[in-house]
Amino acid sequence: MLYDKKWDKEIKTEEPWRQHLRAAAAYMREHGWCRGETEDDLGRVCLLGALMKTETMVASQVSSLQLRKLIDMSIPCWNDRICKSKEQAVAMLEAAAIREL
Repeated sequence: MLYDKKWDKEIKTEEPWRQHLRAAAAYMREHGWCRGETEDDLGRVCLLGALMKTETMVASQVSSLQLRKLIDMSIPCWNDRICKSKEQAVAMLEAAAIREL
């Protein structure tokens, strides 16, 4: 029988909630950021809107929890009152994705 050493390598997969946060960051990077509504007429989204557009049943609760832990307030409040730019919002999503549980 043939054998290849590559078969012994462990395949590392990223947790679904981390994938969700990265997908939300990519979605916002592509479509833009807004305040005061989940999605505006131009298709730009707030943090919650980006999470909703990219959510999966498995990941949505954990990814939202991780983001809330990092910002230490409600997601809409941080998006609308604290966040100053799309870049800051994307950076927060990416930071939450690498944060330990």
